Amino acid sequence: MTISSKTEQMFGFGKIKNMFRLKQFEKTENRTNVRPNKCSEIAFLCVVTIILLVPFYNKAISSDAIFYIYTARQILKEPLKPFDFQINCAEKNYFGWDVANNPPLVSYLIAGIIKIFGENEKILHLVFLGFAVFTIMGMYFLSDELKINPFFSTLLLIASPAFFVNATDIMLDIPMLAFSLWGIYFVINEKFIGWILLGLAVLIKFVAIINLPVVFAWFLLNKKLKKNLIFFLIPILFLIAWSTHNKLVYDEIQILKKSLSVGLFFGPVKEIPLLTYLGGAFIFPLSILWISFKYNKVYIWFFIILFSVANLFFNLLGNSNLKNLFFGVFISSSVMLIFIFAEHLRKTNFQNETFFLVMWFFLYFLFFASVSAIIAVRYLLPLLPPVIMLLVKISQDLSTRKVFLTITITAGIILSLFLTHSDYMLAGSYRDIAEYIKNNYAGQNVYFTGHLGFQYYMEKNGFLAVDSNDKIYPKNSILVNPIFPVTQKIHKDVFKKLKFIEEKYVFTKNPFRTMNPWVNAGFHLNMYGLLPYSFSSDPLEAFIIYKVK
Repeated sequence: MTISSKTEQMFGFGKIKNMFRLKQFEKTENRTNVRPNKCSEIAFLCVVTIILLVPFYNKAISSDAIFYIYTARQILKEPLKPFDFQINCAEKNYFGWDVANNPPLVSYLIAGIIKIFGENEKILHLVFLGFAVFTIMGMYFLSDELKINPFFSTLLLIASPAFFVNATDIMLDIPMLAFSLWGIYFVINEKFIGWILLGLAVLIKFVAIINLPVVFAWFLLNKKLKKNLIFFLIPILFLIAWSTHNKLVYDEIQILKKSLSVGLFFGPVKEIPLLTYLGGAFIFPLSILWISFKYNKVYIWFFIILFSVANLFFNLLGNSNLKNLFFGVFISSSVMLIFIFAEHLRKTNFQNETFFLVMWFFLYFLFFASVSAIIAVRYLLPLLPPVIMLLVKISQDLSTRKVFLTITITAGIILSLFLTHSDYMLAGSYRDIAEYIKNNYAGQNVYFTGHLGFQYYMEKNGFLAVDSNDKIYPKNSILVNPIFPVTQKIHKDVFKKLKFIEEKYVFTKNPFRTMNPWVNAGFHLNMYGLLPYSFSSDPLEAFIIYKVK
């Protein structure tokens, strides 16, 4: 069976087929040299992605993945009521609908996987590896469409800690990024399937609605808005369909419910990590400074001033010299990045592709800087493609471009491997301690404090989460208290009855930390720390085990 030329034109398959023809060559970025054929490049990039990520396919469930898996379990029971379940969250039990922040499209996929293969972390990770590969392919095609070297752009994406670490988790952000990249690619090529993909992206995470003003800017710049305006209704219809379901099943609309609970949020606890995440977890930070200094010598003085002010400020707060160094470098790098984007836009006389990428960056940046109540590195992933493509575009002016990009990619991959390994070990510690409690305290009533991946494995073994309002627990019950995963408060009457039994430590030779409030590391949530990562020689995690007297 063959696809008709009319269908190819409508859905965009014809262009992809042409881009894979072995003998097709083209000029990019006004360069006369011919790159290797695109099929070979894409195959290489896919293989690199798989080789780098497969070693982490046994990573334990971590972060918010517990909620998406619990939603998937509920979908298997009642497909039209995905949030009809109870979950202990923020110190007490909540109805799933009350804490659900986004639509359950990814959970429907997880439900299908569980139905076929069972609740198996390895299978889930392998499926989500497919989203990572889908993302890097989307990055390649979109970069190429915008006349930016797609090979280096995609390698920088792979090497970014923001992408790499999150690609090893079972979360919403990489799938949303994949659908967004492909959606934008097809939409700017005026293919109908792009609007479908943008609609699906919104059903993964509501924040993807910002893709609509992004593509609006593209059509406006290219004077194609009038004939494409009607298609903006398609993603909106996806949202309306989901909202109609909400009203019929839960008697309220999810996006409105969440919108009413947020407003304009400003403050150092959010704005500082927004800058440190951008400067420390997107591109290797020293490379950002390198290209900034090469682009304009004046930025050296800007850096000295910014670094000195940041260092002094955090020194006054009592941080260590190492953390002050991180704050200074990361914040300076992010500000330098914004400076060179603005200057490059001016130097290119507001050229369409550059202006489009800058608009893409600032639309999402303004949302996270103002509306989003909390942030994490994964939340900022929609910012990553425009940052990378702008940086690659700007690097054209470097005489040492290949050296710069090679060092940046190599350093980024090394940093990403260290961070991902540390995150892998931390996630695994919660699976291991649950197994330890199961083997050593069998037959006893076991309670625990803490959420996220730790909660998933403890409840999977039949243990019960502490409710902060409960004053009485059976005598001789066991209570397990970890250090980091958002632990509930133990009622003061219960705390008086606790007898210390033992403490278990998790050690690693890897000094990097992604989630550790003691060293201000908050890769997965700014409430843990204002840095994306930091160093520590202390245990990765510790678990205190008590008995109720």
